[in-house]
Amino acid sequence: MNGVSERPKKKAKVDAKEASLHDAFGNFMEQSSSAFLKIADSEKLDLQLIDMFSAHAIIVSAEENVDTFYGIPENYRQAWVKAVLAGQIKLKTT
Repeated sequence: MNGVSERPKKKAKVDAKEASLHDAFGNFMEQSSSAFLKIADSEKLDLQLIDMFSAHAIIVSAEENVDTFYGIPENYRQAWVKAVLAGQIKLKTT
């Protein structure tokens, strides 16, 4: 033995943690994309493209915000999103 001890099990744990983080981030991005498509396409909000991007970033920043968006009656969502963009409604951020 050369006096250097290796800990392959610890490295495996780090790799598993990194893989878990990677998977979690991938899942978040997939859910975020899905929410964006629902907000942009199915709800047909009348917004400039840059406002749609801003609204998306704000709304999907926390799952609670997405739930709030879908909890609002469809005919009020346009006004709600505009109020969020104007800073009149503060949403949770992570």
